[in-house]
Amino acid sequence: MFAAFTERWIRDAGPEGRDRRELLARLGLSVPATDDGDRILGVFDGSERLVGTGSLVGATIRGLGALPECRDEGIAARIVSALVTEALRQGKTELYVFTKPETAPVFQALSFDLVARTDDAALLEWSVAGRERGGLAPFLSALSDAAAGRPDGAGAAVVNANPFTLGHRYLLETAAARAPHLYVLVVEEDRSVFPFDLRFALVRDGTADLGNVSVLRGGPYVISSRTFPSYFTRDDAVAQVHATLDATLFAERIAPALRVTERFVGTEPYCPVTRTYNEALKRVLPPRGVRVTEIPRVERDGEAVSASRVRRLIREGRLAETRALLPATTYDALVAIERKKESDPESAALWKRIALGTGRH
Repeated sequence: MFAAFTERWIRDAGPEGRDRRELLARLGLSVPATDDGDRILGVFDGSERLVGTGSLVGATIRGLGALPECRDEGIAARIVSALVTEALRQGKTELYVFTKPETAPVFQALSFDLVARTDDAALLEWSVAGRERGGLAPFLSALSDAAAGRPDGAGAAVVNANPFTLGHRYLLETAAARAPHLYVLVVEEDRSVFPFDLRFALVRDGTADLGNVSVLRGGPYVISSRTFPSYFTRDDAVAQVHATLDATLFAERIAPALRVTERFVGTEPYCPVTRTYNEALKRVLPPRGVRVTEIPRVERDGEAVSASRVRRLIREGRLAETRALLPATTYDALVAIERKKESDPESAALWKRIALGTGRH
């Protein structure tokens, strides 16, 4: 019967895209957002009925599912094999899977390694370099190296810093005063208005006077499109599942590597996804030995200091007004970029990205 099935690449638009959405909805799966460069595979039976589908979104396999009556036909394995082949053709050397926990064994049978698992989701990965040289293992090793010789019982905070504000500074300064050492993990996913390299530099320079703070790259395992895809979209409905998985990964893998026993977060008055994430941290981390401490947000003129407020002022051409919301290091960096935009093409492109950006985070 397996030979009766055929597979082909399909588009999200049109009848096949509609059938895909209906199939995933029937299976209780969310429909992953795809860009032009992403690939969607469909598997069809002899009557051209869509019986299975899966997507390669960047380096992540998502939206994998098959009709229950076809699951014994090896449809899922066939889809995964095709998506892996396509990823290798594109030159990708590491792949990730966000799926339901009951589907995880399909990927494990195809040499994917389990990174984290909750009651509702599982994250797995595969690397050309193998388990010890690619994926999570070297990332955790680098974190352990960063923690070598530093105190046990450290604290951690995760920031996107888009850009780094006085609110971020207050959170990290307060946390650093309470912890023997503080690790600040900067979200590395480059889907924000401010590019990662600039955000990382702003956090590093804005905390340089705090002697017990280490600023680290968040890598692909801290609030990334692999662990928490709905953080970067408006898919609030599935944010709870993603938040719980990200929190579990932090508690079970990242915190032990850094010998962290306390996670610091700021209160979130505006963004429902970030509030959901904070609640997931409070639920997931303490049973695993990591306290969660929530620090009130700083306010200016009766409004919380937020990166979105800063970005809005910049879009409106009111850069000077952001001085009251930013550390001097951030404000001076922005002024320098704005001044150089007339003479330096790289600065001009960066300022255009900042001044016109409307990203959620």
